[in-house]
Amino acid sequence: MAAAERSLRAAVSRTLVSTTAEAGDESDTTTRDVLTEPLHSPFLAPLLALPGTWREVADRIERTNLRAVVESLVEVVHPAAEQSTPLAADPADDLPSQRRRLAETAQRLVFADSSAVQGDFLPTKALVNLVSAHRTEAPIEIVVGAKGSGKTFTYLRMCDSHTWEEFGARVGVSGVELDAPLVPVLASRNLAGEPTDRVAEVGRVSASRLSGSAPAPPLAIRELIDDSLGQKLNDAAWRRIWLAGMARAAGLEATADTAEERLTDLARDCQAVFVIDGLEDLLQDFSSEPSQQQALRVLLTNCPEWLRSLRGHPLGLVVFVRRDLVLNAIRQNVQQFLDGYAPSALRWSSAEALRLAAWVCEGAGVLDDDASARSADATTLSRLLIRLWGQKLGKVDSREARSEEWVLAALSDFNLQIQARDIVSFLSVAAENSVPDTRWNDRLLTPKAIRDALPKCSSDKVAALGEENHPVGALFDRLTRLPPDVRKIPFTLEAVGLQPNDARLLEANGVLFREDDQYWIPEIYRYGLGFASSTVGRPRVMSIRDRIRASHGSG
Repeated sequence: MAAAERSLRAAVSRTLVSTTAEAGDESDTTTRDVLTEPLHSPFLAPLLALPGTWREVADRIERTNLRAVVESLVEVVHPAAEQSTPLAADPADDLPSQRRRLAETAQRLVFADSSAVQGDFLPTKALVNLVSAHRTEAPIEIVVGAKGSGKTFTYLRMCDSHTWEEFGARVGVSGVELDAPLVPVLASRNLAGEPTDRVAEVGRVSASRLSGSAPAPPLAIRELIDDSLGQKLNDAAWRRIWLAGMARAAGLEATADTAEERLTDLARDCQAVFVIDGLEDLLQDFSSEPSQQQALRVLLTNCPEWLRSLRGHPLGLVVFVRRDLVLNAIRQNVQQFLDGYAPSALRWSSAEALRLAAWVCEGAGVLDDDASARSADATTLSRLLIRLWGQKLGKVDSREARSEEWVLAALSDFNLQIQARDIVSFLSVAAENSVPDTRWNDRLLTPKAIRDALPKCSSDKVAALGEENHPVGALFDRLTRLPPDVRKIPFTLEAVGLQPNDARLLEANGVLFREDDQYWIPEIYRYGLGFASSTVGRPRVMSIRDRIRASHGSG
C-alpha cells in the first residue's frame, strides 16, 4: 500500500509540475507535499463486499462515516468564494502601510526578550495548565521548551504581573487566589535596557514586601553560582547554594549555610514564587562539564523536593529551561521527569501556531474583525487568516496549495513542533517582502513573499539550533560543508558521512526522519542546510508526518 501511495503521489506531482507554473518550482517541495496529500478513509468492513444495485450501495454508504471523509473534497472541487475586495478600504491606511506595520510588529516579537515589548500576550494551553493547577498553592514547576519557544518572553510577562494572582488574571484563569509576589532570581543575559529595568523593579518591589530590604543584584547571584562551579560539591551543598540565591533575591541575608533556615522562617509568614530564566547563559558548557550538569540537576530535582517539604507549600519555584539542558543534566529517568512537567511544557500545536499568527496580526491592527485570536475556535481562526495569506497560494480556483496547510507544513519539524519565534519571524519576512507587490490586494502576504520567506526562516532556524545545541551545531557544520551534489534528500548515512549516533541525535531534535535506510529533512531545516530535493521516488514530507502522528498516537 505504501509503495502504491508513493507511485500515485509521484504521478500527481508530475502532473502538477507540468500544469502549475509556481508549483513547478523544483525547490518548493512543500507545495507538492500539500497538494498531493491523500485523504485516508477508515477501514469499513461493510464496504468490503458491495450489493448488486446502486441504491443498496448508497444506502450502505449512508450507514458508514465515509461521507464525512469525502466531504472535504467539496471545497477542492467547488471552493468557497474568497475575499476579493481590497483589504485597505481607508486610503489613509493603504495595503503597503498595513504590511509594513505587520512586519514591524512581528520583528519586535522575534526578539521580544531584548526589546521593550509589553502589554498583552497570548496565553497558550501550557500557561493555562500551569496557572489552573496552582490557584491557591504556590507552583513548583519546570517549564521546558526549545530555543524560540517563548521561555524568556513568558518569563518577562510573568515578572510584569508582579504577583501570581495577577499573572493568573492575565492568562485568563479564574479563581486564582494566591496573592504571592513573583521574585526574579536569574534572568537571561540577552535582556538589555528597559526589560532589564522592569525585572529589577519587580525584584525590588517583591523583596520589599517579603523582607523590607533590597534584593541582591543579579550579578551577585550569578557570581555565587560561578564561584561554586569551580569547587567539588555534593548535591546537598548545591541545593543550599541555589536556595541561598533565592533567599538573596528576596532581600534576605543568607549564605549557603543559612539559606534553608532563612527560607523556612520566611515561609512561616509569607508566600512567594521564585522565577528563574537564562540558565543557558550561566551554564554555557553544560554538554561537557559535569559540575554544570550536577548544578542544573540539583536545581531541577533537589530544590523542588526541598520546597515541597515545607508545610503548606508557601514557597514556589518556576524554572524556564531549554530541553537540551534537561537531557544533559538528568541522565536517569529523564522521560519520567519530562512527563511529570509535560502539561506546562512550551510546545506549540498547529492550532496554537495559527492562534499566534492571528494574535500578531491583531497587535499590528491589520485584521479588522470582531473575533479575538485568544478565544476564536479553529473555524474562526481559519477564516480570519484568509485575510492574512489568502485561501490558497494563488487564486481561489487555482491548483495551488492551501495557504494555511502550506505554512504549517513548511514551519514544522519532524517532532511535530512549530516554534513561536519561527512563526513571528516568518510573518515579519513575508510581510516585508509583500510591501512592494501590487498584484495581490485581497491579502496581506503574497504567494511569492510567503514562499521566499521560507529559506530565510530556515537559515535562522539552523543557526539558532546550532547555537543552542553545540553537538547538533557541529553536525550542521559538517553537513553544510558537503559538496552540493551530495546534499540531496533522501540520503543514506554513508553518503553524508554520519554515524548512527549522529542520526539519533538529529532525529531527537526533529531534524531527521528515517524510512528504511533513507533519511529525510523537513523544510524548516532543509533550506538552511543547503539540501536539494530529489523528485525520484521520494515519499512526501507530509506523508512522513502522518506516520509520525500515528506513532505518537495523535490525529
